[in-house]
Amino acid sequence: MRCWISSLPRPGTYSIRQIWFSKYYIFTAQEIGSYKPNPRNFEYMIGKLSDAGYRKEDILHAAESLYHDHLPANRAGLASAWIYRRHRQQGFGATHPPETMPRYDFQFKSLEEMAKAHREALG
Repeated sequence: MRCWISSLPRPGTYSIRQIWFSKYYIFTAQEIGSYKPNPRNFEYMIGKLSDAGYRKEDILHAAESLYHDHLPANRAGLASAWIYRRHRQQGFGATHPPETMPRYDFQFKSLEEMAKAHREALG
């Protein structure tokens, strides 16, 4: 199962749906009525996936922003993978620094590295 929470308006996800997520779940800020890091985004996603038969324990939230993604994912009780693209740079780039350092279950330098680790884990 793949799921994506996006700040893009619904029409902006058309090409993404066609290329990557045509048979998966995409939830937009426009649809939800709020933007990350609002906990409502995560509650909405968890609720919709629960309605589809998934449990919270089935979800791995993969994202870069510690502030916008990992802190609210922690508060929602989700496992997470930090995609640490800025591993060679200091600071948090254009995102807010987190109030406290969130917990994450995995750390990767790219989505490609995460996909490779997943393939290796499957054998």
